[in-house]
Amino acid sequence: MTSWTAVVPLKEIAARKTRLTLAADTRRSLTETMAEHVLAALRQAPEVGKILLLTKSPRAGYDWVRDEGRGLNEELQALRAALPDVPFLIVHADLPEIRPADIGLLVAATDGGKLGIAPDRHGTGTNALALPPGVLPRFAFGPGSCARHQTAWPMFAVVRTDGLARDVDTDADLASWNGERVRSDPSDPDS
Repeated sequence: MTSWTAVVPLKEIAARKTRLTLAADTRRSLTETMAEHVLAALRQAPEVGKILLLTKSPRAGYDWVRDEGRGLNEELQALRAALPDVPFLIVHADLPEIRPADIGLLVAATDGGKLGIAPDRHGTGTNALALPPGVLPRFAFGPGSCARHQTAWPMFAVVRTDGLARDVDTDADLASWNGERVRSDPSDPDS
């Protein structure tokens, strides 16, 4: 089995998800919980051999690459250029439902040299990418990135799972996720 390197971009805790209208302590706790969940899923995925955090400062227990402040796309471009022959995953840290099986599906989608693209639940953003060795697309994270990533490499496969699609960027995303959690709670007799 090929061993993949997973890159998780991770802002400093005070700068995470500032669009959420939550008290600062609540927002920090939520973003840290989501990041830990994503990292746990990556550690449990048999395809992942190494996890790299793209961040401004080290985090205990993880390898890291310093974020030089050039912007996410430029940082990822530099990192990919340094590791062009490595199977390479980029997974955002705001996926509260991601599972190791989701990662396996994304990796499997790269068969034949395809770029694996995991869109957000709206189908417009990109929550994760899988790049087999030698795939060197231009990264285009930001609004409308899913369509731009589909034009970044001649062969791609779109992977849609709940775990890869449900991110938390806005208050509406958070409300939707909380609503889903309440409806699916087996201890709730009304769900």
